[in-house]
Amino acid sequence: FRRAIDMDKGLKEAYFSMGEIFLRHELYDEAIRIFRDLVALDPTDPRAHMSLASAYEMKGMIDEAVNEYAEAVRLKPEDVSALIQLGDAKAKNNNLTGALEDYTDAITKNINSTEAYFKRGLIYTRLGNYSMAEKDFLKTISLDRLFLAAHNNLAVIHYKEHRYALALRDCQKLLRINAKYPLVHFNMGVIYETIGDDQNARKSYHRAVQE
Repeated sequence: FRRAIDMDKGLKEAYFSMGEIFLRHELYDEAIRIFRDLVALDPTDPRAHMSLASAYEMKGMIDEAVNEYAEAVRLKPEDVSALIQLGDAKAKNNNLTGALEDYTDAITKNINSTEAYFKRGLIYTRLGNYSMAEKDFLKTISLDRLFLAAHNNLAVIHYKEHRYALALRDCQKLLRINAKYPLVHFNMGVIYETIGDDQNARKSYHRAVQE
């Protein structure tokens, strides 16, 4: 790869391939150097900015990652995946309002994006806006009934709202889809314990340990 790059700076794919190899081996500084060179080679390529952003994010340089994802979105505004990744990076930086805006923008561009609805629901949960979180998790499930994490987080929302019967119903629906989902038995144990049903709480905790 180095030889290909040295021979012709226009061989962008060699840059991408080398950078991806460095990332797979967790050589983040080397990957960042390669992707910075790639951005310098063609600053108008959103893919180059996305790759650099990913390398920054893996290294924990979240501010730099946000800047690169934002540039990728500026260059290719219709890229829903880039918007979602920008939102993810902002969420890691506790910029919840910014993340909310990005996920909402992604939904505007693709009204069937289960990932955007789900992640926006997570942000609403962190903001304490449980009614909006519930709507987003329900929308996620309506688009993909097998989206297990959406069922689980819906149960969490109902538990936080003290709607324990609904929370148990959510868990039971999840069990019918996947009886081995790792969190569901623990969550059911918490719910049963909260409502004073110690017998079922013990059973659920025991199942959680077994799973």
